[in-house]
Amino acid sequence: MDNRSQQTVQSDDSQEQKLLRAYHAIGDELISLTSLPELLNKILEISKNVFRFENAIMRLVSEDGKELILAASYGYPDPALKRKLQMGEGIMGRVAASAAPVLIDNVTEDHDYIPGIPDARSALCVPLVARDRVIGVFNVESHQEGTFHSEDVAPLMTMAAQAAIAIENARLYERTSQLTERFRQLHQFNNRILQSTALGIYTLDSNLCITSWNKRMEKASGMTEVQVLGRPLLTLFPVLANEGFDDRLNQVLKTGKPEKL
Repeated sequence: MDNRSQQTVQSDDSQEQKLLRAYHAIGDELISLTSLPELLNKILEISKNVFRFENAIMRLVSEDGKELILAASYGYPDPALKRKLQMGEGIMGRVAASAAPVLIDNVTEDHDYIPGIPDARSALCVPLVARDRVIGVFNVESHQEGTFHSEDVAPLMTMAAQAAIAIENARLYERTSQLTERFRQLHQFNNRILQSTALGIYTLDSNLCITSWNKRMEKASGMTEVQVLGRPLLTLFPVLANEGFDDRLNQVLKTGKPEKL
């Protein structure tokens, strides 16, 4: 093998090693970071060492599917970041609409290109895909013509897949947090009703253990909420079993219909 061939192999190995290190680094960031903007910016920063781009940008498809909204960027001037981009508009809009990557050696020859960085020449744009659905795009550019090659498409798609995972996880976390907050507010509202009524009211789970016990029940039973919560009703008040109360409760659980005693 001549010196030129050895240099080519070493260069390829170096690129592979950088790519593997980037994957590991991004995996670590996925675990350690909770802020989505911070995580996406970190992915762009790590990717820069592998793909040799001067700038990069991620845009997400809006909820109505009509626009591409800025999510993270690296090296873009403010005018490019503030520009609104419609689905199907420009290279990024084309990729979002088609779900197919686009590699361009010279952007000045592409009629769809919308200026990003000054004096841009080459670009590579890939879709962000989660659960077989395009949720955004990952676009990189360079001042040099022909910077990116067909061999760069698959690795950048892998980077984009990791970004898509981060985005979907962040959205799931946000939805879960919103649901948790709504349940908390609903619980507080229900508790205020239970505590303000003149009736003795308590609730049970499917094992007939007490899950709530209002102040009227405390007065009627002589037992506080702290004393009864989580405990089986019939253990605390065995006389109810003698009256067939447990049969009625189980019937309510079985049929979902009210019973009287």
